[in-house]
Amino acid sequence: RNPMSSDSIRRPLLPVLSSPLRRLLGIVLILFGLLAVNSLYLVSVTLAEWISGSMQQNYFYLLMFLGHLTLGLALIGPALVFGALHLRRAWGRPNRYAVGAGLSLYASAIGVFATGILLTRFGFFEVNDPQVRSASYWVHVLTPLALIWLFVLHRLAGPRLKWRRGA
Repeated sequence: RNPMSSDSIRRPLLPVLSSPLRRLLGIVLILFGLLAVNSLYLVSVTLAEWISGSMQQNYFYLLMFLGHLTLGLALIGPALVFGALHLRRAWGRPNRYAVGAGLSLYASAIGVFATGILLTRFGFFEVNDPQVRSASYWVHVLTPLALIWLFVLHRLAGPRLKWRRGA
């Protein structure tokens, strides 16, 4: 049936963020923010080691690395659930640019999660191939930059940002 025909029933579009989805997004953004700050510390130590040629890792670094693993694993479930539920509500929307940017954002998040799991050495699951680990590492390190860019594109394609609420 042609959606523009006069005999089709027009249903009002549901908001893409219901109240429960908005709360879940808040949880995802808080976890992502904590993970971003943690990641900046880990990157700075790695850069300091690369520049100085000496080991900079200490007990605090190991705690931060453990925090990175914990935050990353804690983020996977809420982010995947939010993305799936948000996509389900947004799929038929006329703003295809926002939908496309959202799909790219979701796919990139899945990529970060997958490479993070590949890099984690669980007792029952380990990837030991150095080439796979190296490729996974670089995808895991660089993809969050794409995630941030895609999030901004996705938000700019939608309703105006409420900067005060974010602050």
